[in-house]
Order: sequence, then C-alpha cells, then structure tokens
Amino acid sequence: MKRKALLSFLVTSLILVAGCSKSASDAGTKGDTTAPSKVVEDTSEQEPLADKPQEGSPDDETASEGENDVFTDDKPENSGEPDGTALDVKLSLAKRLCGKYSCKSSEGEYYILDIYEFADNLYAHVGISGDDENSDYLGAYTFWGAELIPDDKDVAKNQNDDVFSCDILAFSVMSNMGKYQSAPQSCRLMLTDKGIDFTGAFFSGKEETLSFEHDNRVEDAFPYMFSEEAGSGNPSEKMIGIWREKDTSNPHYVQYGERGMFKIYQETPGTEVFFAGGEYHFIDDDRLCGTYSVLGNGSMPMEYEAMFSLVGDDTIELDFIYDNSLLEDGESHMVLEKIDEDDVPFVTIDKVREVLTDSYNYDAYVLPSDYYDEGFYGVWIGAYEDLEEAKELAQKIEDQGAVATVVFSPEWENLNAKPFYCVTYDRFETESSAEAALVNAKTSGYDGAYIKFSGKRVMHRIYYTVYSHDVMDFAKDKVVINGVSTSSLMGDDEKEMTLIVDKDTTFDSSCNMSFFGNYEEGQSVLEWFNRNDELAKTDFDSYSNGGPALLGVFDVAITGDHIDRFYGSYWWD
Repeated sequence: MKRKALLSFLVTSLILVAGCSKSASDAGTKGDTTAPSKVVEDTSEQEPLADKPQEGSPDDETASEGENDVFTDDKPENSGEPDGTALDVKLSLAKRLCGKYSCKSSEGEYYILDIYEFADNLYAHVGISGDDENSDYLGAYTFWGAELIPDDKDVAKNQNDDVFSCDILAFSVMSNMGKYQSAPQSCRLMLTDKGIDFTGAFFSGKEETLSFEHDNRVEDAFPYMFSEEAGSGNPSEKMIGIWREKDTSNPHYVQYGERGMFKIYQETPGTEVFFAGGEYHFIDDDRLCGTYSVLGNGSMPMEYEAMFSLVGDDTIELDFIYDNSLLEDGESHMVLEKIDEDDVPFVTIDKVREVLTDSYNYDAYVLPSDYYDEGFYGVWIGAYEDLEEAKELAQKIEDQGAVATVVFSPEWENLNAKPFYCVTYDRFETESSAEAALVNAKTSGYDGAYIKFSGKRVMHRIYYTVYSHDVMDFAKDKVVINGVSTSSLMGDDEKEMTLIVDKDTTFDSSCNMSFFGNYEEGQSVLEWFNRNDELAKTDFDSYSNGGPALLGVFDVAITGDHIDRFYGSYWWD
C-alpha cells in the first residue's frame, strides 16, 4: 500500500521552527543519515491477507543562532542549521524555544528534544539515545511525540519572557497503540544561554531540573523537510504562508515555507495531535508532490501527489492522485484558503482537561467493546480457518514484544465473508499509524504484512456461558437469556449481557449439530430452544442426556443484543 501521502498532508504544515537538524535516520535506529526520499513499494495489488489464508512469516528576545524560522531564504547547511533572521525581529517564546537539544542522563544516555511550533502551539520529538558523547549523531532507540500545552496562549506568544510553564502529554506509535501515555504532567521550560532548563518529572519520574544544550547531532523530527527535492520545480511565492482546509468542521492547517518546507497540523483538544512536517516540490507546473513524516511515528515516509491550482492569491485547489485517506468519505478534492497565523486555534490545557477528565482511561488496551465498530486499519499477517492456528501466530507476535489481535473476517464489511480467523499486527485508527507498524512487522520477519481497512463491524462474534436454566425466559416468538457472562473469541472483553433468540436466529452451516443436545434435523434455533425447555420440564433425563443441552458455552454472532447465528456449543461432553 503506497504512502500516498494521504494526505492532507498538504494539509498541515511545516515548522517555522528553528534549528531543526537535518539528518535523517529512522527514529529509534542508527545508520544512514541521508533522508530517504522514496516510500516502500506499492503492494496494493497483493491479495489482502485478511481475504486469503496464508502462513504468517516471520533562549533571547531576538532571533539567535539555531532558533530561527526555517522558512528563511537560503537553504540550510548540511548540518541542518537554518540561517538567522534579522536581529531586530522579535519572536514569540514558542518560536524561540524551537530547536534541537540534548541532556546527558545519570545513566550515561542522552535525553533528546527537537522542538517545533505551529502558530505558537508547541510540540516536540522526544527520545532517549544510547549513543556516546563522541558520536556525531544522536538517534533515539525509543521516542515520543509530545504536546506542550500552557494554560494561556499569552505564555507562548510573549516576546519578552523566557519561562514557558505548561503541561506535557506524550504519545508514540511504539506503545499504547499511539495513544496518550498518561495524564498531563506539569513542567517548565526556561531558555538559557546554552539551551533550555527543563523542570518536571517527565524524564526520570522524579521532579528535577535538567539542563538541555543546543545540539545539532540530535536526530530530526521531520527529516524529509531537508530533502534535495524540496522546493524544486519553481513553486509560486504566493504559496508561502498558512492555509486552512475549507468545508470541514475539523480542518487541517498547512504552512508552506520557502525552500520547499511545509507543515501539516490538525488538533482536537484532548486527542493526540496530527502534526507532520516534510517537503513539497513540483514535477510539472500543476503537479505537486512531496514526502513527510508524522510526529510520534518516527521517520516513516509518507508520500503524496496532487494536481495543483492556485486561484487568485488566496485559494489553492488540490486533486489528489494518490488516495487521500484524511479526507472525509474518500474524497480526493481539497480546497485551502489563505489565513493569518492568528486564525489558527490555540490549544490551552483547560480545553484538554474537558476531555481528559479524572475518569479518562489511558490504557489503550482496555477499550469499550464497540471502540472499533466504525472500523480500523490492520497490519495483516495471516488468516486461518482454524482459530487455534491464528492464536498461535498472535502469541508468537506477542512474544516478540508487539501487539497482535485475532479478528473473525465476517464481522467486518471489508474483510472476507468466508470465515477466516485473521491476525493483525495491532489495530490503528489512521493509516499513517499503521504505516509505521508495517515497517516494524516487516523488520520482524513478516514480509507479507499488508495494510487494509476493516470497514465497519457488521456483527460481533462472542462466547456466552449459561450455568442455570433459570436465566432463560421462553415464549413462542423468542427466548430471552438474562445476565449471562460473555467474552470475545480471545477470551477477553468479559462482560454481562442479556441476549435474545428469535425466528431470525440461525445455525451456521459449520456447526457440529451433534454438540447441540436433542437437536432434530430441520429444527430452527428457536424451535430447538423451546423443545429443550419442554424436555427439561417433562423428561429431564432425556433433556440432560450428555449434559443439559441449553447450558454451557455457546459460540455466537450478535448484533446488539440479538443472536444472529450459532457457531458452536461446548463444555459438556
């Protein structure tokens, strides 16, 4: 699946920030410091694993050096240090904080920061590097995206103060399914002559002040900004500035800068920010292309291509050639309107806390059972007719330190209607998050891994367990099974439910009917229930021969509280 830049890419923006170094090595890895300019090969023509069974495989008021807008006239040196802006230009505190920093930890490793802003909303690529002091590159072996959110926008926009008090929220594709790691933590960033003093418990778990110094060795948050292709093709100077997506309630914001750099931004307070940075260039006068990466997702490249039209001085129309999954309803047309920086919403911590209340669940693996009912992106590894085989592969993936989920294909509208137990290398809400996981899956030996959107859930496969005949109420037109224990096929998501059997409930053709006590050929599920209820009252010995027929563990598909289909009856011999 191509990295089709999905994107609204264009839709968010590049960073004005300063001092962002430009070496491009995958976050969490070391090696080649040249930013890759191509995405992984297109596998869109392959058979989706979810459709076909396969084997799984294995600091000052004025601009100072290293703290300037990267959207200046001259291209940065190879080191990635942008040229300084005029000394009489006062910058906001958020912009003055931008840059690359490191601090040696008590364990001898390095904490690293690459800070960026969008309209003075402040964000950072945060990591821990195992490289030593003699290294010319500090690459993170673990990393996070961080939102630095003050309680008042004046804190960020102040041009005189040097102290930025805020709360920090961190997230990473590497863990917790890309969701916030924990509740907001208070911290303080103070500009110094050498860099930033960071006060808080974020890094070590204890309240302390860490002195970070400017350090161009730190890996880039957005390495593709500095690609050789950036700005090629003579883009119009009229593009420079901030643009907002039209005709949507939750728009993306795009900032096109000089030298072909851009940022993309979309923020909903209380939800992980979508913030990406990269490059743009033209192949033809009207064909806009580029590559970017997303905060919190490492340096996974995302590619886009769109037909471009500049209408007057204040409107850009884009028709994406690659599918743009960030657009609603699969549309490929996007219209951007030029705006001022002050038109970009500023996020404050009070708005965030309206969502992240004291009862908010930060454990992404403890989710409501209907959390993914609108669908998810899976990184599909294999599909099997036998559930136990699927579970074995999922356990193997879990043993490798990743997250695996088994889903039943007929439950999802875009997966195979034929019943397969499909193994996915975790589930994701966005394709960009899944792209990063795809790289991890392939690195772990699953060369056939493939991204596919599940579509909406069309049914739910569960086990329910009945211990007593008394929980069932019988009528000619339905049977109500009250307050029974249920779980997913994997044995988790346990809860109590009341379920209904009626004339529309069927036996699946795969059922072993010998496990359904007292079943007579041709009976419907409702008839089978009522027949066994009669036997239990009039001839208990016949009813219970081989075990009470209506008690035990039942494998069913449900919609809401209605049992649509029975797949199996277990427990009793």
